[in-house]
Amino acid sequence: TRQSGRPSLGQKFEVYEEEEEEPELWMAAAQGDVARVQRLVESGADAEWADTFGSTALHCACTNGHAVCARLLITGRASVDQTNKNGATALHVACCDGHAECVELLLAANAAWPDLTRLLCNQPDKNGATALHQASAHGHERCVALLVEATDLRRKCLGKSALEWAREKGHAACAALLQEAEARRAEARVMTEASALKARAMAADAAMASLLAETSLE
Repeated sequence: TRQSGRPSLGQKFEVYEEEEEEPELWMAAAQGDVARVQRLVESGADAEWADTFGSTALHCACTNGHAVCARLLITGRASVDQTNKNGATALHVACCDGHAECVELLLAANAAWPDLTRLLCNQPDKNGATALHQASAHGHERCVALLVEATDLRRKCLGKSALEWAREKGHAACAALLQEAEARRAEARVMTEASALKARAMAADAAMASLLAETSLE
């Protein structure tokens, strides 16, 4: 038996029986064996295999902070959005232990498609936690900084936003980052609304001017 890894917010460790032996690539990623991971990826080894808990080689590399292995797996087309049985992606597990370099790699994987990056950042696990909730609750400031712009700050996990989790756990630096981001977004919403009101007023003025012009011709 072995444990499933660090639990998500509101979850406990699960202990389970192994049903089959992990393939070589999975073990190499878990151990951070860069040379072996590179050799296996180049030979076409299956990067999508998951253990009984649903963890892939990429989950293992990111759980343990093996960023070079994670990069090799991503280059070898490992899925960045595959989830384990808790609904956690590799991004979730990287944020639990503050492996910011892995977080950067996972976000960069979809850099050409910002919508996919936003989807990944806002993907909840089974408790509703996003990667930002995990980073905030565990006090990983650098991870919070990487995630904050692409994540919906109003999303709740177990009834609390990322800012509320950071405050509850006493992570002042994370809370400050989140509060600043919320303030920027509130300001942007006000500016957007003001621009929309101005556009409507200008359209109304133009319509009135046109009507007056038509009336004067009569």
